[in-house]
Amino acid sequence: LAFAVDAAAPDITWEVVDLDDFPNERRRARKPKGLSWSGGASWKPLEEGAEPLVIRTDTPQLLLHGGEFQIGDSKVSPNKDQMLRVRFADKGAGVDHLTFQLRSGEGGKKVLQIETADLVGNSRKVEWALTSAAAR
Repeated sequence: LAFAVDAAAPDITWEVVDLDDFPNERRRARKPKGLSWSGGASWKPLEEGAEPLVIRTDTPQLLLHGGEFQIGDSKVSPNKDQMLRVRFADKGAGVDHLTFQLRSGEGGKKVLQIETADLVGNSRKVEWALTSAAAR
């Protein structure tokens, strides 16, 4: 019998893409308003202080619109015709879920907290500072 050990948390990658690449075919579903998120079906407001949101699928993605994000040393500012696509992948056991929440950080700044875990419990957590489009 051969065994594989998966000790690595899922990878998190991101890219800025055009809203026209939104996977939903309904035209109005590609028109987000304000600071919003989607898992691929429709846009919903991203509200500070709301309960953490969970996406359970083996190939989750998180689409974000209407904000400027501080990701590591990079400041990422999709324009009104673009979105930030965040993807989660695990080469071992596979992704179990991702959880995300907009909360208040140090000095009252907004922070997008994202956590993803694979099927054997390895997890990765990141926090990205966020400035909403309305505040810019």
